[in-house]
Amino acid sequence: MKRPAIRLLAAILRFTPIRLFPFLARMLWHCSWLLQPSAYWLGLSRQEIGRQSLGLSPGQCAGAEIGYHLEKLLDWKMATARPAERNWPGLEETARRLSQEIQKLRQLHPASPVILSPFHYVSQYTNIQVCDLVRQYLGLEKLSVVSAVPYGVHWDDHSLIPHLRILYTYADQARNSLGISFVRALKKEGVAVLFADITPWTLARAPMETTGVSLFGKPARIQNGVFRLGAPLQAILLPFALQVRDGRCSAQIHPALSLADPEAPRQLAACIEHSIRSNYPQWLQAGHPAMYWFASAR
Repeated sequence: MKRPAIRLLAAILRFTPIRLFPFLARMLWHCSWLLQPSAYWLGLSRQEIGRQSLGLSPGQCAGAEIGYHLEKLLDWKMATARPAERNWPGLEETARRLSQEIQKLRQLHPASPVILSPFHYVSQYTNIQVCDLVRQYLGLEKLSVVSAVPYGVHWDDHSLIPHLRILYTYADQARNSLGISFVRALKKEGVAVLFADITPWTLARAPMETTGVSLFGKPARIQNGVFRLGAPLQAILLPFALQVRDGRCSAQIHPALSLADPEAPRQLAACIEHSIRSNYPQWLQAGHPAMYWFASAR
């Protein structure tokens, strides 16, 4: 982080309780009317698209207008805090629950690797921190994570997450071997991380394979890569979606599903829809009209 203003903001956020972040995010959203009008109108569009395109109630969309600013504040706090300061209320408990679910799955299906699938909620760095805590509880030296977020946008990612092996979807030199690297990691550690709820439009520069499903009563498309890679290995997908309420982090853990099951795409779509209905305001991909209804490649 180079700019003094950002360093000052990071210092302030380090000592700000998480429960105050929605208030700060709302202040930033209102200020953006003058400083960054596009961010202000993005907040309004998040609400409007939730109501018009998804048929959500005003109550389900309440707070969606500050989602973008809340995400950035949480990312900054997570990324700039010292390791001891990243233990938010509920964060370790959430990671412990996920690791226990993974251990149960490995006991029930010893021949099947597990793909841990965070959905895009709350903030990217918070999800990554949870994954790193899961790695610790499982006793793994390394854990591979497929990510489309560019390396080191504001911070030195290696110093923040030295034990996570990030497989970047936009790394041109490695994109052709991304699937192979993911499968190798899955076989080696028995667990890997992939965000299975990614919307097709977010990877328009490098179109991904999609498969047809139904979402909110309409034909839609979700990524097919997780099924193509996981099915031959008899892998099991464990989806979850983080949420922050009253300064406490928790997770909605969905039932695990077998990626070799022909019904797996429909089951994953049901998990995605349930998370959106439950916590649309903190869905990071809210506000784009394409959502799951447009794919540049099939």
